[in-house]
Amino acid sequence: MNEHSKSLALEIASCSNVSAALKDPRHPCRKVVAWQATQLPILTGASDYTDTCAHRPEGWTGTLESAPIMFLASNPSFDRLEAYPDWTSDWPTERLLPFATDRFGASEARPFGATDDADPDRTYRTDTSLSRRVSHWAIVRHLAATTLGRDVSEVSARDDYVMTELVHCKSFNEVGVPDALTTCAATWLDKIFRVSPAKIVFVLGVKPAKHLVELIPTIPETWGAWSVSGQKRGDWPSTRDELVQRTATGSWGPAQQRKHTTTLTLGGRERTFVWLPRGGSSIPWSLWADPPVVDSSVIAEWRSVL
Repeated sequence: MNEHSKSLALEIASCSNVSAALKDPRHPCRKVVAWQATQLPILTGASDYTDTCAHRPEGWTGTLESAPIMFLASNPSFDRLEAYPDWTSDWPTERLLPFATDRFGASEARPFGATDDADPDRTYRTDTSLSRRVSHWAIVRHLAATTLGRDVSEVSARDDYVMTELVHCKSFNEVGVPDALTTCAATWLDKIFRVSPAKIVFVLGVKPAKHLVELIPTIPETWGAWSVSGQKRGDWPSTRDELVQRTATGSWGPAQQRKHTTTLTLGGRERTFVWLPRGGSSIPWSLWADPPVVDSSVIAEWRSVL
């Protein structure tokens, strides 16, 4: 890992907005930071709360400085059982840094982070046991494999893709994200993209896409699919039956699908941004189902960018 990546990872993990938001109820990050202050006693069974036991902000998951594909989400969720960097002395820099910059490098010799081997996408827990597979990570791995034209067993979360967020503090159901969005993105988004060489950025689901459009209003109105004040934005099959019917009639083909791909310049580089529904959602989202939600020719175009 390069020195810039190390420095940025430590900066985000030690974000000064956390302590500022805990002290100031008017701070835009207050709600997302205070979520742990409210929830930790409930989630962990603790009798009281101090900010030292809260999970630190999460910069990214994967190898930022080399991954050619990025997945951009709203903010990280929270798993009370994960061996995750907090503000205590249990996580000195020499332990925090390999987690923050190489999370998928976990092993029995380094029982924190996540697996990227024959049994991937599991996190180490505080008792050193492994969790169940993280379903979102498993979906992301399949999407990366399809984009690269490889079997899922041939892709690596350390080499082929990286995951990051618009807001870096943890909460459930994006609590506090709308309030913190502008501040967090202004502080970290450009810095993250300046380190990342990713040529393709996938934005999965409505919520992160809405947040990105709020930050970059020039994104075409055809990109993404949701309703705004009763007006429908974009176009996407709402059911599998509709997907099958429109695929058969040619009204959901490459021309319509390409509208969900746009080019943006972030971090001083031009990048291809692709919107897809969130994996596991009720509307069609799979690239490998029958029929796939995106034609193979469009996927080949994404691949050619890489």
